[in-house]
Amino acid sequence: MKLFLSWSAAILCTLTLLSSCKKNKEEKNNIITCYFPAQTVKNVSLNVNEAYSYDLGNFNDEEGATIQQQAKHFVISETDRKNGNVVYHYQPATDYIGTDTVWMTTARGSNGASPNTDIAYVVLLFSIGNKTAH
Repeated sequence: MKLFLSWSAAILCTLTLLSSCKKNKEEKNNIITCYFPAQTVKNVSLNVNEAYSYDLGNFNDEEGATIQQQAKHFVISETDRKNGNVVYHYQPATDYIGTDTVWMTTARGSNGASPNTDIAYVVLLFSIGNKTAH
């Protein structure tokens, strides 16, 4: 039974990996290309009660940014869209000292009739306390 479960898990993982890959037919040597979303990870140091904004860029009507995992210790943690430009705003909870994290996805590449094809992750890792001078 353990052997069956091990093989089943291995097959499932392989199928999941291959579903995100496609064969590049233009190449004569049959290269397999895998597409995984790009990822931006940014470490942010803040003073206690200091607000922070991160510009996610410009998006068309069908495109945008979504918070996937909300921060845990905040007064403000939200995206704001004005004239197609999306900005994420964060302010830690009053007098909070410690760490916090927010995870967002951005979606671009839609022509209005098709879904977005350019998906990327943005992870902001906050360290809240008194910043040291460098």
